[in-house]
Amino acid sequence: MSSIERLGVFIAVLLGVLVRVLPVVGAALWFIIGRPRGSRPAAQTYSRTVAPDDDPDFLRNLEVRRRNQAEADRLKKLKDELQAKEHNLNGGASGTGGSGEAKGKGGQNGSHRGDKHPEESHHPETDSHGTDEIK
Repeated sequence: MSSIERLGVFIAVLLGVLVRVLPVVGAALWFIIGRPRGSRPAAQTYSRTVAPDDDPDFLRNLEVRRRNQAEADRLKKLKDELQAKEHNLNGGASGTGGSGEAKGKGGQNGSHRGDKHPEESHHPETDSHGTDEIK
């Protein structure tokens, strides 16, 4: 065997030993020197993605949006009712009763607020008096 061949074998054996020994030595040195002692692990500073049903800010915002939408719906309903009443007072007072009674307060049968109004019939969740109380 020539000196070049012996050098090649020596390098191969040395590399084989290093590949097997270096990870063990590195792990042992980390446990001895590198590991922090007596302290808890540092808090991670990155933010986690939170599912919408676990996020209190999202749920709070969802509730606020729901309330705002319900309020907008209620105001639109009241506005539509007011416009319908104004239309009935202005356009419907052309004299169909014959008794000269003004429409609005008494009507023809004497009841002034207890009967169902046509604009309320499509809102089954409200009461007959239009106060938006859920039954």
